[in-house]
Amino acid sequence: MGKVEFGKEFGRKHFNTRSEDVIDVNNGSFGNVPDVILQSYCDHTMEQNKFIEKYLRYDQRKEYIDALKAIASLVDCDFKSLALVGNATTAVNTVLRSFPFQKGDKIVYASTTYGGCSKTIKFLEDKGLIEAIAVEIKLPASEDDIVNYFAAAIEEHSPTMCFFDTVSSKPALRFPFERLTQLCREENVLSLIDGAHGIGLIDISIDTLKPDFLVSNIHKWLYVPRGCAFLYVDPKHFSKVHTIPISHSYLADDQVLPDHLEEYRLIDRFQFVGTENKASIATIPQAIKFREEVCGGEKNIQDYCNKLSEDAAEEITTKVWPGMKVLKVDGAPSTALFNVQVPIEKYLPTDFNKSELADCLLYLEEQICFNQSTFVPFSIYYNKVYARFSCQVFNTVDDYVEVCSRIEAEMSKFFSSGKYKELSSQKHSGALFQLIETLSL
Repeated sequence: MGKVEFGKEFGRKHFNTRSEDVIDVNNGSFGNVPDVILQSYCDHTMEQNKFIEKYLRYDQRKEYIDALKAIASLVDCDFKSLALVGNATTAVNTVLRSFPFQKGDKIVYASTTYGGCSKTIKFLEDKGLIEAIAVEIKLPASEDDIVNYFAAAIEEHSPTMCFFDTVSSKPALRFPFERLTQLCREENVLSLIDGAHGIGLIDISIDTLKPDFLVSNIHKWLYVPRGCAFLYVDPKHFSKVHTIPISHSYLADDQVLPDHLEEYRLIDRFQFVGTENKASIATIPQAIKFREEVCGGEKNIQDYCNKLSEDAAEEITTKVWPGMKVLKVDGAPSTALFNVQVPIEKYLPTDFNKSELADCLLYLEEQICFNQSTFVPFSIYYNKVYARFSCQVFNTVDDYVEVCSRIEAEMSKFFSSGKYKELSSQKHSGALFQLIETLSL
């Protein structure tokens, strides 16, 4: 096919369900779905309802297996080693909360681990099931440094498992996960890879990696309706992984199956756990086909988004917010996610209490969302504020320039008005996202 022209016009043609006034520079949180795939999702939902008993009891299995085969073709593995779940955090919990850890076992994980996953590790530690060992990731650091940090932790603590990202959440850092997986194999340590930002964003070959476990959201970067994720399990661990919630398909770890049933152990456990709408699963093959036929393939998408990430970061740090830093691992390949330091200091009043900064950033996120029709996740990384941006095929550099202007408008209004004095650091219930990732060990 000829060269695909990504950008604004491509977005209007294929992602037109988004509101015209919205500038979406945060695809990495919840993903985006092309109009034709979203319509397919609705059509599948309607089709199921024609005879829901037949669909759920009999027809769904074929769609499930077809989806597994489509995913397996992208991540280079046997489809029978995959399971589909709602999101990557559920997949991580599926492994961590069913694996038969023994008292004294240790899990080594990065200090930048996504909160939903680090809290799961803490949960296991609080229950007395494991000891959690955090590896400090403080930049500047190279890929070699990160591998060495994990190697030192493995040597000192002899863990049962290492948990690490493909690309971390906040800040978004591309980890040398390929080398970390190899390190785990060499040291006889189990590897659990959090690829929440994985399929559709970066190349993954499971047959080359050979991890013990790998999870990835499908809805973030593959144009599949949310929520949808996959879990890869090495066949030697099939019997140790159980569904969340435990359901009718449960088998004890020591339950021996004939070879022909053992081969399908993961599929038979996970294909039906309970009643839910799995119309997103039915769209997976079509989403992959859209990416190939309309977008020109995975490489074409990656090349555009990765270059846009580099160009936007350069534009922001040289012309929009000159002097601000891009936060990344030295030598790491670019991805469609990037972090830029926010010049918040120039707006902070002299009487500002920096202990209130996280709460103020939460408020700013909300105000930017409601007043500026965009959303940018902030994080505090060693006392500096960073904005995480995502690049998608409908974005261009001017999107990021405009969003930076909107961020500054809200920061200026917030601090000059004295509104920050009215905020209380008192935690309250009822809000979904009352958390700013703060890293400072």
